[in-house]
Amino acid sequence: MFLMLCAVITVQAYAQVDKKARKHEIAMQIKKELNLSDSQVEQWKTIHKEANEKRKTIMQNSSLSKEQKKEQLKALHEEKQSKVMAILNTEQQVKFKELKEKMKEEWKEKRGKNKED
Repeated sequence: MFLMLCAVITVQAYAQVDKKARKHEIAMQIKKELNLSDSQVEQWKTIHKEANEKRKTIMQNSSLSKEQKKEQLKALHEEKQSKVMAILNTEQQVKFKELKEKMKEEWKEKRGKNKED
């Protein structure tokens, strides 16, 4: 039983590392493809940090229903996207939209393959 628990904890720890590594990989890809300046990178980080803090607050708010949380998270996502777009120039905005679509398609393909397995 103890070994099973250790195995579960280990798998969860690796999943967390993989998730963080994937987020970092995506961030580096966006920085490179959009040719973000150092100032834009710092603004990007601030926007995402603030959004993550707000997301945690929403998720931990036990007075909200599941539907209310969903609505607030959607509004938060839209707010974050608006702030991100505001720090990008016109060319970067176009590239960012293209990247988002590309990642969305890759995610859908990956989910589809996982459901088949």
